[in-house]
Amino acid sequence: MSDKIRKKWVLHFPSNQVDKPIAYHLVKDYNLVINILQASAMDEKDSFLILEVVGRRKDIDHAHAFLVTQEIDVVDMEKGINLNINKCIHCGLCVGLCPTKALTINRDTWEVSFDKSDCIVCDLCLKYCPVKAIEMEFLK
Repeated sequence: MSDKIRKKWVLHFPSNQVDKPIAYHLVKDYNLVINILQASAMDEKDSFLILEVVGRRKDIDHAHAFLVTQEIDVVDMEKGINLNINKCIHCGLCVGLCPTKALTINRDTWEVSFDKSDCIVCDLCLKYCPVKAIEMEFLK
């Protein structure tokens, strides 16, 4: 049995940290395997990196502590995205856009459901939901 765990993080960078090799340090210094899911450094006020990290819990915890010392805001993806079922009109548009099938529609009830574990935060659903029922809490 492997002692490795998997986390999805959204890292928000202050403007003075955008040019630093943070991903390099996560791999080299903390023995993490990272998969960059999305990144933006276009706006100094909202530069972010969405990544999946795999490693031993203690290495992930140490990497998290390192990021905090670098003034990088770390948001666990489990807190980052929601389907507001009260707003959703179950039109299914998001289902057709979702590349990982995290959003699905029940063909009997025609209700949309969301599986966070499959989401890679590509943000297509967020951009195209006509009633803004997809909410991403990590966006500032």
